[in-house]
Amino acid sequence: MPTVSIEMFPGRTRSQKADLVAKVTDAVVDALGVQPDVVKVKLYEIAPHHSAQGGVLASDRPGAAFGPPVTGE
Repeated sequence: MPTVSIEMFPGRTRSQKADLVAKVTDAVVDALGVQPDVVKVKLYEIAPHHSAQGGVLASDRPGAAFGPPVTGE
């Protein structure tokens, strides 16, 4: 049972997440020749102040963009 974990900043809509999960599942099915129902995709939303690169919090990086605002979708 392949499991794919994706970390991302919050801000994507439910529709965007569903599209991502469907496309990742299709890619795993295509690459590994497994059935879609055995593929797990886990989405983890990480707050920008809980992630860093180069010793700088993502929330403090100049020009940081974290995707569209959550719309409640």
